[in-house]
Amino acid sequence: MAIFLGIDGGGSKTSCLIGDESSILGAGTAPGSNPVRVGEAFARRVDQIALILIYAVIAYLVFIPHYFTPVMLIVFLAFKHALSAIRLLSNPRPKQPPQGYPAWPTWFAAVTFFHNRQFGGWLILGLIVDTLLHVIPFTANLIAHYWPPM
Repeated sequence: MAIFLGIDGGGSKTSCLIGDESSILGAGTAPGSNPVRVGEAFARRVDQIALILIYAVIAYLVFIPHYFTPVMLIVFLAFKHALSAIRLLSNPRPKQPPQGYPAWPTWFAAVTFFHNRQFGGWLILGLIVDTLLHVIPFTANLIAHYWPPM
């Protein structure tokens, strides 16, 4: 039996549902997940952790269960942008916009959105190539021989 978890982290309230294919097994609500409620510093740390975890999850899925082939490591081409975002998120938002900064007052959004576009593009490309490697008979046989699931 498959169990599913759905979380909607909205600004005014957060809802959570747990269920299987045919019924809801549990539900709950809590106050919103708006960064204003949790504080800027905490929200910045959560963003930094999320940026690190997306790379850790890909590395884990490649090297431990061999769920993906090493071609998925292509997402690490966006890692320098993740480091830029992590560095920017290490400090509070300035009181005034820097000279000529076009994305004020969304100080953190520009660098994190740029990283997300880069990471997402490499992720989609990696998924397409990884899938093709698994469905083309010659490469599928090579993967089965040299990169078997653990």
